[in-house]
Amino acid sequence: MAPGGTLGGVSDGTTPGTTTRGIAEPPASATAEAITGPAAGSAASASARSGPPTWARRLVTVLTAAGVNAVVWLVAVRVTGLELVVDAPGQGRQEIGIGVVVLATVAAGLAAWLLLAVLRRVWAHGAEAWTVVAVVVTALSLAAPLLSEGPAADRAVLGLMHVVAAATVVAGFRRAPR
Repeated sequence: MAPGGTLGGVSDGTTPGTTTRGIAEPPASATAEAITGPAAGSAASASARSGPPTWARRLVTVLTAAGVNAVVWLVAVRVTGLELVVDAPGQGRQEIGIGVVVLATVAAGLAAWLLLAVLRRVWAHGAEAWTVVAVVVTALSLAAPLLSEGPAADRAVLGLMHVVAAATVVAGFRRAPR
């Protein structure tokens, strides 16, 4: 038997990582990582998810949803000439301005973020439950623009904004790591 616990260049298992030729063998875990990816909690997995922290990614997601809705509003109002008005019961006709669109989108995104954080803390399947809740809330939110009175084109654009905001937030939050 050669020094280092090897026999003929092959490790006998007593001294891991060495051979008689002095060449270091990769640990067994390195071979497994090559096949399955980095192990949770390893330095490789930490570098694989490097980048902005989760809170920053989620904040960017909320702001992106607001920005996309602002673009939808700009196209609808400035390009096509729609007024985007709704007839609210007891309040009469209300024009939906860009400020209302941005604030409502940010408020809804922050509420979704809070619900996701709570569900993930109290339940192992919190993210999946949150996704279901988000889809149901989006469907229910469509009732307001679609059932209100006013021009059909205005109601369609407002409904589109609900779907765009929800799709952006759900996709962004589900993609961001814990």
